[in-house]
Amino acid sequence: TAYSVAFSPDGNTLATASDNTVLLWSVKTGKITATLPIKASARNVAFSPDGTLLAADGNNGTGGIAQIWNVKTGRTTAMLSGTGYGRGIAFSPDGTLLATGSDFNAVLLWDVKTGKKTSTLSGHTNNSVASLAFSPDGSTLASGNYDGIWLWDVSTGQTTATLKGYTGTNSVAFSPDGSILATTSDGSALHLWDVKTSQTTATVSSYTGFLY
Repeated sequence: TAYSVAFSPDGNTLATASDNTVLLWSVKTGKITATLPIKASARNVAFSPDGTLLAADGNNGTGGIAQIWNVKTGRTTAMLSGTGYGRGIAFSPDGTLLATGSDFNAVLLWDVKTGKKTSTLSGHTNNSVASLAFSPDGSTLASGNYDGIWLWDVSTGQTTATLKGYTGTNSVAFSPDGSILATTSDGSALHLWDVKTSQTTATVSSYTGFLY
């Protein structure tokens, strides 16, 4: 079972996360080019912006881990412990930070080069942080949870806004210019938010069932 997928920035490679394994596939041939073992049930994968690194997180039964590999060599460059059961993962636009979601009401920021935790962003109130996205300029991190969406100042670790008014958050994504945030909810709706004002600019509710 593939729990998540991610294309490399150049579009030539597809990464898939499954139980205890991350696979790299050639988009052109459809064949596996690398098998990267991870000592966890892998849940999320993400390429660094320059495509040289790949990160995956997952549940290992002891607090969660994340692993970072050099894509070219397949070697592990960092192992992050205590990430919180694989709830989400995202590289900053400059590739220096990795954000991981957790099961303990927090987002963790890690130094990609050293593998050390640099910040704990606490404030969520409903346990699992389900989705993460950095703004294009890297200054803001959005985290989605059942208690709403929280926007964080990456440099200070402080909350800059909370976006609420619906049930649950399954995914978050910034527009290319960073001015709009798109979110999905368990109320089967897509919401667009003005990041500067924290106001909803549009809601699409013609879906049925859950959005993932």
